[in-house]
Amino acid sequence: MKAIKEFQGVPNGEIYPVTYVPGDEVPPELHATARHFGALGSGGAPVLRDDGPTVAQYVAAGYGAESYPPAGYASRSTEDEIAAAEKAQATPLDGQSATDDAAKQTIPEIKAKLDELKIEHKSGMSKADLLALLPKD
Repeated sequence: MKAIKEFQGVPNGEIYPVTYVPGDEVPPELHATARHFGALGSGGAPVLRDDGPTVAQYVAAGYGAESYPPAGYASRSTEDEIAAAEKAQATPLDGQSATDDAAKQTIPEIKAKLDELKIEHKSGMSKADLLALLPKD
């Protein structure tokens, strides 16, 4: 990664500090120091966290497989697993449309449906409370 502003650090094998100016390549052992001083560029690609959910965990939490992985996280599932989860969510169950099955909808989808039906709901309501507000038809 390259320095984006001037800072000093002591690289491995040296006894005196070296001044790094913008554009200089920063050795890996000085990345933490450079970050501390706000002198390290991102290197182009954003750094993604690798401790996020698998697609199965993501879907079980009520999110749609089509939006996997969550923003800022690297995928922990294969493309085949993601495709299978998307297909499973799109497949109607017991003759019902997947969109009619309110229990499988995410909280934002339920809130959108309530707004569409002009049913008032409070911010911070649980999924069960929101589902209870939906008409039973």
